[in-house]
Amino acid sequence: MSAVLSFLLVQLAEASDRPTITFVMNVHDHTHVDESADTVIRAAGIFRKYGVKGDFYLTGPITQAYVNERSDAVSALRDMGISYHVRAPHPLSDGFTGPLTVLRTKEQKVAVIKQYETYAQDMATGELKSGTLGGYTLVKNTFGRAPSCVGLGIGNQALKEAAMEVYGSLGAKCVITTHASSSPKADPFTWYGSLLERPGDINITRMGERNDFWWNHIESDPTNYDPLPKMRDAMKSWTLGRIPYITSLIHENNFERSGPEGWTLSYYTDRSKKTIRQPAYPLTGVDVSKSRNRKDKDAIWAAYERWVQWASANMRVATSEEIYGTALAAKN
Repeated sequence: MSAVLSFLLVQLAEASDRPTITFVMNVHDHTHVDESADTVIRAAGIFRKYGVKGDFYLTGPITQAYVNERSDAVSALRDMGISYHVRAPHPLSDGFTGPLTVLRTKEQKVAVIKQYETYAQDMATGELKSGTLGGYTLVKNTFGRAPSCVGLGIGNQALKEAAMEVYGSLGAKCVITTHASSSPKADPFTWYGSLLERPGDINITRMGERNDFWWNHIESDPTNYDPLPKMRDAMKSWTLGRIPYITSLIHENNFERSGPEGWTLSYYTDRSKKTIRQPAYPLTGVDVSKSRNRKDKDAIWAAYERWVQWASANMRVATSEEIYGTALAAKN
């Protein structure tokens, strides 16, 4: 038996008796670089404190901002899970797909998507800056390894398929094709060729009577918006004859800010992102996000750390890359 197969079988055995949770953090607030960097450094420190890893989904622009301004954030994330996602005005964001939907063939779409995952975008025009590294390739080069998972929330199926071909060729191992949890089934692993759909039976993000993000109410109503007891309740009600895969999702700006992301009105005409702008995009003077008060910030961080601490002692905390290893062992 090869050493690699032995390792995968051990992973599979270790994962078989405990619920698995992935602590996902989407990182994208390039309008508040210092807050963003301070947040991921603090979060990485919490994961390190309890001997686990978070899975940080970075965009190209925030990675470039870290490289330029906050190399300490890059250093803090080197031993964490590194994954990737996109935001406006990237053409794999709904509403910004014009450069791709005008193309007739899958081959053409693949070629253009690869350009956007090789070179940076001008954030004011959306145009590619040939010769300046960006996208998935920038994240890969910055951290010295391919981001393991890619978020693909776009609705266009043809673009999803073309994008998966690109990301697979660049080294990705798994994708997320929907923002919501998948319907639990006997086999949690779905494959698109060599790419695994990251399993997600339970997503602990929205809750309470308002069905709102827990971080917006944890200070004022902890009884109904503390994610840890909500996760325990979800685990107790789990009836499928296998372990559940649970996702904790938060965005790095949610710890420090309320409201939409600081760049929202650069690319959309409204706070709810229903109507997109046309370039040139205004990059300054449009930030409608608001800094949280100290009590709210402290309550969010305290709840998050309690959750990580409990999960580290009672669950399998795994990155998407580690889940991929489990799925690959099961497949083989």
